[in-house]
Amino acid sequence: MTVTTANQKRHSTGPSKRPNRQLLARFAVATAAIAALIAPNLQAQTPALAEDAPVQEYTSPSDPTVKYTAPTVLKPGQDIVISGTGWTNTAGSEGSLITVLIDAARSGDPNTVYTKRNVVDPTTGSVETDKRLQAIIKADASGKWQATIPYPTAENAQLANGTWNEWQPDSEHTLRFLTGTRLEGDKGRSLSAKFKVAPAPTTPGTPSDPGTPTSCSPSVPQATVSIDQGTAKLGETLKISGKGWCHKDPTQGGSVIGIKLDGGAYSRIDDSVHRNKTIWALVTADAATGDWTHELQLPDGTAATSTPAFPEGEHTLQLLTGSLKPGDTQRSIVTGKFIVGDVQAGPADPPTWEHVTVTGEGATAWVQKDVAAGDNGKLKIKGTGWQNQAKTGGSTVAIKINASDTKQYEHSGSDIVSHPSAPGDATIWALLAPQNPSNHKHVFKVEPDGNFEIEIDAPKGLTKGQYLTVRFQSGLFAASDVARTLTTEHLSVDGETFKPADSDSKVTCVPSVPEATISIDQKSAKMGGLLRVSGKGWCHPGEKMGGSRIAFKIDEGKYSHLTSDLHSNRTIWALVDANPANGDFVTDIRLPDGTAATSAPAFENGVHTLRLLTGSLIEGDKTRSMKSAEFVVGEYAPGALPDPLDIAGGALTEANRGSITVERIATPAPGSWKVRVPGAQEGDWLFINTYAGNSARTSFPEWYRADKDGSVTLSLAGVTLQAGRLAVTVQSGNEGKIGDLLGWTEIVIAADPAPQQSTLLQPQPAAAPAAAVTRPAATTQQTRRTVRTLVASPANTAPTVVPELAIKRASQLKGTNKGKVTGVIDGTVLTITAADKKAREWVYAQIFTGADVRAVGWVQLDNALSAKIDIADLPDGNHKVALFNETGELIGWVSAPKGEIKAATLTEKQETKKTSDGGEDTATPVEAGDESGAGIDPLTLNLLLAGAGLLVLAGGITGALVIVKRKRG
Repeated sequence: MTVTTANQKRHSTGPSKRPNRQLLARFAVATAAIAALIAPNLQAQTPALAEDAPVQEYTSPSDPTVKYTAPTVLKPGQDIVISGTGWTNTAGSEGSLITVLIDAARSGDPNTVYTKRNVVDPTTGSVETDKRLQAIIKADASGKWQATIPYPTAENAQLANGTWNEWQPDSEHTLRFLTGTRLEGDKGRSLSAKFKVAPAPTTPGTPSDPGTPTSCSPSVPQATVSIDQGTAKLGETLKISGKGWCHKDPTQGGSVIGIKLDGGAYSRIDDSVHRNKTIWALVTADAATGDWTHELQLPDGTAATSTPAFPEGEHTLQLLTGSLKPGDTQRSIVTGKFIVGDVQAGPADPPTWEHVTVTGEGATAWVQKDVAAGDNGKLKIKGTGWQNQAKTGGSTVAIKINASDTKQYEHSGSDIVSHPSAPGDATIWALLAPQNPSNHKHVFKVEPDGNFEIEIDAPKGLTKGQYLTVRFQSGLFAASDVARTLTTEHLSVDGETFKPADSDSKVTCVPSVPEATISIDQKSAKMGGLLRVSGKGWCHPGEKMGGSRIAFKIDEGKYSHLTSDLHSNRTIWALVDANPANGDFVTDIRLPDGTAATSAPAFENGVHTLRLLTGSLIEGDKTRSMKSAEFVVGEYAPGALPDPLDIAGGALTEANRGSITVERIATPAPGSWKVRVPGAQEGDWLFINTYAGNSARTSFPEWYRADKDGSVTLSLAGVTLQAGRLAVTVQSGNEGKIGDLLGWTEIVIAADPAPQQSTLLQPQPAAAPAAAVTRPAATTQQTRRTVRTLVASPANTAPTVVPELAIKRASQLKGTNKGKVTGVIDGTVLTITAADKKAREWVYAQIFTGADVRAVGWVQLDNALSAKIDIADLPDGNHKVALFNETGELIGWVSAPKGEIKAATLTEKQETKKTSDGGEDTATPVEAGDESGAGIDPLTLNLLLAGAGLLVLAGGITGALVIVKRKRG
């Protein structure tokens, strides 16, 4: 699903009598506010891939029904267009919620691209705070989606430390797709795709000013920038200068340079300098040399000159070229720090005790060089510069102690670090954090300036000369932190430093091929069997370091060992040392046996891949990450569902009709279809679809297997069928025949279903007496109102209280709670039937559309156990209509597709609050008699609500529209 913005217009009619002007004004303001909240959150779809962007289709190794496409080569500036099919939740009842990251090979990867854009979560309508997420996509009910991500540049992206290096030609980058953690009941996935940046085309230009020199010759080989004063005051100027900033085309003179404060953290109040308000100044370099000087006017520290207000303290400048002058060189350079105000900032001094030093990403740590052997050793550590991205506080830093290339010391019991940001990781030997709320003995405080000095217990049982290094990791626990991974050289134990036993016997590895390769030497394997894998050219780049040590993961680390005997990272399934002379290897990898006794989770049949990794396992090794070809374990299963048939193009003919039959099985309620496919064999894979006219309705979005008589049985629970004539098609999912049409037939669905004991399939739609039609209230949570109807009946009146509903959001409506509820849509009228209720019983109806919730109110079932709901005012999309009893318990639900169903369409932003268990609850409506509606006669209130899109209509209304407060449990 592609996320773009659109506007929605609402029309209303004025009241027939003049209401109180103050009250009308108050409601007008409320209506305008609702419209303002709604408009920015609407979505449209369907961008196309650029014609010159080659793409590749991938299949999930753990689920062949899940496919996705991504570009393989991008031109600089070209949007990243991605799509997928088969991305549904575990129950298959709803599309997944997919998050997309760039260059995030692991949590805390320093190469992760952070966005400066506002990415909206389509399930909540809120701007996402995790800036690692380049897109959040809600797949439609069948699992289809498509999205466009702008090409990362200094304007819209940055690294964890706030800097940005423009992507270079031929550089390789990775897209990572994640599901399972943000939507209840969603299926967990972690998939990736790689692409390269193509060489940028050269565009010859002509000087814009014929009076300028014809060629810019840079005064220095590489462009430089310097801050010519170390300190400045708020509101005053900062003198800066640069050299060698020539345009890529020398005939175009000097570059145009955009200057940002702290990577764009502060914006101007107006766009007088540039429409991008984070650009604080524009400077044109000298046309002959590319040199320049500039006095930068700083904000004065108040909200009158910048957003947010610019504070005293340490700051940097970011200088950018490329997009400001056509064809220019793309540069992004960050200056050193300068101080604003009288802040006395500076790094801590190195310790006086003997130490080793690690430094990176603006942070430094000093670690005691020698540690005592035995059980009572201590380890001193001092650090400086360990701050978050905004430099508003200290980083959260995990300190780990390495006992070998593959093992880390672990705590146990109460010694395991307990902290809100990093619970449960036994390999964290000590944690540095801005605070220590639980006063845990292994958690230490980092000062806001990023300085710390601590002494920790060394691991017990250290021996003289053993392997011992210390690793520092930040950026793992908060998106706002700086990603760093720094490892010390070997510490000495009792005065002796570790020396590998074979260090003198290793050779310098000469790779057998220019680039390392991986080959799966068999197409299939058995559960618990061996998989033969080989590779070439996996050399360590160091002199006399031999071959690389290679870690193997299955399906991007989906499966873990049950113990850490092989490696503290249990997702590493095997370790292989390449030939020290040429980097080649051949190995047999033992696969899990499909039970929980050998892997977590249990290994599954289907298509799988391996991920090979090097770099951190041997000091100084080359960092590599390579995915293998696919291999199959166990039985075949089809992948994604086939694309809809081209009905308009004549896909269904008398010649391919076949002898397909559809039989309605009435019991147990709500019934099922038995689809017989002559010629189908037991175990054949089949896909059954329905078409209303030329449109696919996809009422049964999954693969089925034929039983012994060539049939499949399809439950009607939760299914809504289109009234009128439907084409039912059957397609093959067998290997080599996916999508082949096996036959089709036509059925007619009655617009007004007869009582439960009669058949659903009729030769012609059966006429039935007109029943009351209820239209849903397009209620938004921003109004904090719930509107319900009271429909009088001579013998049975509606309940007078709105129940506390057991279901709060669409994601809670699953395949397991569809109940005995079915639906039929005729035009825009949904007839919903509850097979296990009684005639004249009252049920409470509510409509869920993504994050949007609309209250229909109390409706009464007729003699056919049905009620009618008009969905004309709903946007196109796949809505869910749920029924509840008087106590708020869910009776069941159905899908209510409207229009062309390609993706869920959000129309209004839902206000939510977090509950104590981490879920969400809707905002509390105001009470009856609240002053916002006090004194308004029913007719005026009715018309005002209609203007705001909140009118509820019901046949034979004799009661009043009432605003009520929901009960709280």
